[in-house]
Amino acid sequence: MGIASLPEDWPKPSTWPVKRRMQDDDVLRPLFEFVVANTPDKQVEGVSTVLSLTVQSMLAIFLFGPFGRQHNSARPYPAAVQRVIEWMQELTVNAPGAKLTLADIAAVSGVSTKHFCRLFNKHIGYPPMEALYLYRLTRSLIGLRMGKKVEVIAYELGFADASHYARRFRALFGKSPEEMRQAIAKGYKPKMPKLPHMT
Repeated sequence: MGIASLPEDWPKPSTWPVKRRMQDDDVLRPLFEFVVANTPDKQVEGVSTVLSLTVQSMLAIFLFGPFGRQHNSARPYPAAVQRVIEWMQELTVNAPGAKLTLADIAAVSGVSTKHFCRLFNKHIGYPPMEALYLYRLTRSLIGLRMGKKVEVIAYELGFADASHYARRFRALFGKSPEEMRQAIAKGYKPKMPKLPHMT
């Protein structure tokens, strides 16, 4: 699609949050923030569940990046860690509320749980379960922006209850989910945590 064929009501290309010569990971954060800032506060009545889920999935791809790409870091992760990172990204979109144990995650890596945890901590800087929580907490910003209740978001993302979700959310973002919802509605840009694929 050429610039001349863009719809008249689209933002001017000069406002698009994309810069030339940027790495993929550098583009994802401003793209997501742009989408969050320009999403209507309320869902349009009559929008089907399928369409709603599609929109959420598209936003999640902006958030977590396209799947299956090679890591571009100068120090790539070991294969076992990379497999789990890519799996977590896909899981956060396709089954965000899946109940998982450390053993479940380690099984994806193809190595023993002990060896995997050692590798993950060494290359990522924190435990595998913490990474899973970071993905889910970050995805919850989409639910907040769409006007979902905190209890619904907590359930959909696999937290034990709304209180558990709210505690983890505040520890990460410095605001309660409701405070964040109100802040985003006023134009606040949440500071995204440094997820594994962004390292």
